[in-house]
Amino acid sequence: MELLSRPEMHIDERRQRAAIIERMLCVVDGFVTDYQEEERGRDVRVDPELREGIAVLLSMGINTDASCFGHPERRGESLKDDEALPEYNLLPYISISGYLPGDGEDTEGQAIGYTDEQVEAACVRAEQNHKMIYQVLQQFHQTHPKEQQLITIQYSPGMPVLELNTRGVRQIDTLPIEEQDRLISAARHAWQDFLSFLKETYLLDEMHTFRPVPYSKPLLNRLD
Repeated sequence: MELLSRPEMHIDERRQRAAIIERMLCVVDGFVTDYQEEERGRDVRVDPELREGIAVLLSMGINTDASCFGHPERRGESLKDDEALPEYNLLPYISISGYLPGDGEDTEGQAIGYTDEQVEAACVRAEQNHKMIYQVLQQFHQTHPKEQQLITIQYSPGMPVLELNTRGVRQIDTLPIEEQDRLISAARHAWQDFLSFLKETYLLDEMHTFRPVPYSKPLLNRLD
C-alpha cells in the first residue's frame, strides 16, 4: 500500500473538506423561508453573499436558522404591505442554533415542540459553537485591520442559540443616510473577508475538530 507524505495528506484532506462544502451548498440551496413573498417576486433563498459562508458553518457542524446580508435598497419598507412587521435589516447577520435537523418535529416533519433532552443538548451545542466561532473571530481580528473588526457574537450562556452580528446594528437607524451607507459598505467588506477566513480555517483544520451538520432534508431558515 502506498503511503501519502504529510503534504500530500494535507492536500487530500483539503479536497475532502472542499467536497463537504460543495455538498452543503446543495443543502443551503434547499433552504426555504417562512416569509412568504413569492407573490411580490422576491427570491427568498439565502442571500448569495452568505451562501458559501453558511455552507462552511454547516460543514463545521454549526447549524443556522436565519440569515441576512442586509437590504438597504429596501430601507423603510415593511415585510408585508398590510401588516406592521419589522423593516428589513440593513446590516448582515447569521443566527446559529444548537438544535439539530429534525429536533422538535415528528417523523412527517410536522412541528411538535422540543423535548427537554433536545433543549438541553442544544444548549450544550450552542456553548460549543460559541467557543469555536469566538476563537476563529479572535484569530480574524488579530490578523486584520481594525476597520474590519465589525463582526460580533451575541450569546447568553445557557441559551440554545447565538448570533453573528454587526457592530452598530442598534444605532444604524439613528444615523444619517450617508453614514448608514458608509457603515453598510464597511460591514459588507468585513463580512466577506471574515467568511473567506472562516472557510480557510475549516479547510486547514489539522485537529479534525469539525463534523458536518447531519442534514437529510432542507430545513426552514428565516431570511430577512
